[in-house]
Amino acid sequence: MSNNYKKNNAKTITISLVVILIAVILLNIYLYLSNQNRRNEYIEDTTKNSNVDVMTEQENGQKEEQSYEVELVEVPDWYIVGQVAVKGNQVCFSRDDGLIMENDVMPTTVTVYTSDDSGKLIDMTEYIIFESEELAKYHCERLNNYEDGTNSFGMAPGEAAYYYCENIMLEVFDKNYYQKEYETLQDVIDMYAGYGWLINYL
Repeated sequence: MSNNYKKNNAKTITISLVVILIAVILLNIYLYLSNQNRRNEYIEDTTKNSNVDVMTEQENGQKEEQSYEVELVEVPDWYIVGQVAVKGNQVCFSRDDGLIMENDVMPTTVTVYTSDDSGKLIDMTEYIIFESEELAKYHCERLNNYEDGTNSFGMAPGEAAYYYCENIMLEVFDKNYYQKEYETLQDVIDMYAGYGWLINYL
C-alpha cells in the first residue's frame, strides 16, 4: 500500500513539475514576444522622427547649432552600384568608388532624382552611406563649414543642405542649383547616357 502511495506521490510530483516547467516556458515566450513588440514600436517611433544637431556656419561667419527633425531615411532599395537605374519618376545613380573623403573614407553614394508627373525635376538628393553614425556625423559637420566661402564639396551656402540620420548623410540640393543643369528627368538620363553609363529601366 505504501509502495503504491509512493509511486502515486512521485507521479504527482513529476506531473506537477512538468506543468510548472511548461508554465514557465510559456511565460518566458509571452514576455519575450511582449518585449519584441515594445521594441518594434520603439524602433518605429524613433525612426519616423529623430532630432539631430548640426553645427553650421552662417554667411556672416558665425557658427550656429541647428536642429533638424529627420524623418525616416529611406534609400531606394533598387539602386545598382556602378550603374544608373530608372524606375517610375525616379533615377538612381550609385557608386562606391567615386567619392574619396578625409582619411581615405570611400562611402557608397546614391544620388536620387525625382520628377513630377510631367517629367519636371522636383528633387535631387544624395545619400552618402558610411560605415558608422560617427563618420556620418563627422562629415556632416565638416560639410556645414563654409569658412572659405564654400565647403569641402565646393558648394556655397544655400546650394545644398546637409544632415544625417544614423550612418547615412544626406545632401539635399536646392532646386535653383540643380535646375540650372537639368530641367527634366530625361535630361538626367541623357546626361548619364552621354557619359557612357549603363541605363537600367526597372
